[in-house]
Amino acid sequence: YILGDNRELPIEYRLFLSATFVGIVVSLFGTIVSLVLSSDFTVVIVAFSLAILLSIIFYFVRVKKLYKPFVGPIITFAFIGIAVVWITDGGINGSNLLVGFVVLVLALIVVPDRNKYFVISFFITCIISIYLIQLYRPDLITDFSSERARWIDSIITALYSSIFIFFIIQFLHRSYNAERKRARENELKFKALSENSQDYITRYDRQHRFSYVNKAGLELLGLKYEQILGKTHRETGIFKESLCELFERTIDKVYMSKQPQNEQYSLERQGNISHYDWRLFPELNINNEVGSVLGVSRDITNLKQSELELQELNIDKDRFISILGHDLKSPLTSVLGLSELLSKNLQEYEKSELQPILEEIRKSTRITYDLLEDILTWTKAQSGKIPFEAQKLLFSDVCESVREVLGPFAGKKEINISIQAPDNQTLIADIEMLRTILRNLLSNAIKFSHQGSEVIIKAEEEPEN
Repeated sequence: YILGDNRELPIEYRLFLSATFVGIVVSLFGTIVSLVLSSDFTVVIVAFSLAILLSIIFYFVRVKKLYKPFVGPIITFAFIGIAVVWITDGGINGSNLLVGFVVLVLALIVVPDRNKYFVISFFITCIISIYLIQLYRPDLITDFSSERARWIDSIITALYSSIFIFFIIQFLHRSYNAERKRARENELKFKALSENSQDYITRYDRQHRFSYVNKAGLELLGLKYEQILGKTHRETGIFKESLCELFERTIDKVYMSKQPQNEQYSLERQGNISHYDWRLFPELNINNEVGSVLGVSRDITNLKQSELELQELNIDKDRFISILGHDLKSPLTSVLGLSELLSKNLQEYEKSELQPILEEIRKSTRITYDLLEDILTWTKAQSGKIPFEAQKLLFSDVCESVREVLGPFAGKKEINISIQAPDNQTLIADIEMLRTILRNLLSNAIKFSHQGSEVIIKAEEEPEN
């Protein structure tokens, strides 16, 4: 609770908390020792003020999660405090420089790499300054009240400095082992997931080289691990130049933007073309820089095929509706015209004259009905819900019913429809499916035949079919 959970806070954060907490304890202890030894009152004030200041900072760091704003001021205050205590607590005869080196080690651990040279320079400047003060103004140095006080101060300083250094080393050692264990566990989890994944998973460095390929990737590429590790896509010799350029360009985007990227590509292996969705993710290090790029390729060949089939289905649907609309127009126009004729002149027709008109309306209505049945059948077929009810049929009877429906279309082009099939020819089929097939075939035959020609429906039995 005091120092933070290693799963919640990074090691630098927890180390700073630890140093702050120990600093509070040491400052309070130093205050008590200074009072016991009757040291200069300035030493007591500095030690006690440091304890109060560190307690406030500890609250903000641990409770409010504010860490970075306090690192620089704490190190600066510590170095200046050491210089003040040097002057007020024995100078070169004291042991305060030992504490200075402890603070220096701690500072170098918690500050970012770019600030380490500044910390070293500032520490050296402070040390040179207090030595020059001791050399040129020895009168400013407050000496110990007795040799006994100096020895007690030296022993106490050596003890808590040694304990502090031991604590830091132990903390670093435990944290290092914990971080290494956690990293190892994460790596094992990652490998367990990736090696059992059907996706093609890779990791790339800044030179576009493979640093990891999972089992699925090796099987896809037909390579062994040692044949691909440390190589670029080009060096493997199995990718086209255009693909290599795409891969390198996309990997570079991740390194520069620190953002995931997504591409799609096709790969030909053993005569088969497979399509992949390729997603790249940045793997950030502790400095928030992209240390490596993780790639996940998922086979979307079936999805692509489904998309193509859906496009073809939409084309077929549009074509079917267009043809059907054209085919429906003629019988409906006929029904509309004849019904209007009857509506206006019903009283003028004899019964014998009405019969052919009503028969024509019946035929046109039947044609329209059958065409609408085609729509329903096609819709059911596309949804996979069309029922199949097989029965024994006379082929000539089915053909005759279809010829009756499409006879008016053929008559307009003076096309003769003949059925060349034995009267007793039977077959096992679904009657609605068979009628739909024959209507489509016969309709196309009439549509694409010349004026005055003949369309023949012929059937014969073959023993092997």
